[in-house]
Amino acid sequence: MTTKIKTPLQPPIHITKEEFINSNTNQDNLLIDKGRSQAVTFTFNEQDIKTLEQEIDRAIKLGKRNKSKSAIIRMALRALQESSDEEYLSLYSRF
Repeated sequence: MTTKIKTPLQPPIHITKEEFINSNTNQDNLLIDKGRSQAVTFTFNEQDIKTLEQEIDRAIKLGKRNKSKSAIIRMALRALQESSDEEYLSLYSRF
């Protein structure tokens, strides 16, 4: 079971509506967040759920608990995307 670690809140951002509207957007942020999120339903077996929880526990141990289950899955998708064709085929054959 995961234990909740309390972290202090960050101070609020002090920016006016006009500053926000007229500010230049950072291109790097646009590459990461290309639009709205969409809810998707997945079916996981018990082992997959256990693995997901273990990865969340891993994030906690590494001091990075601000990641949600969805973020962990997005991380896995990026890692898979960056894998070689041989690694991809090896994983594909296991499932």
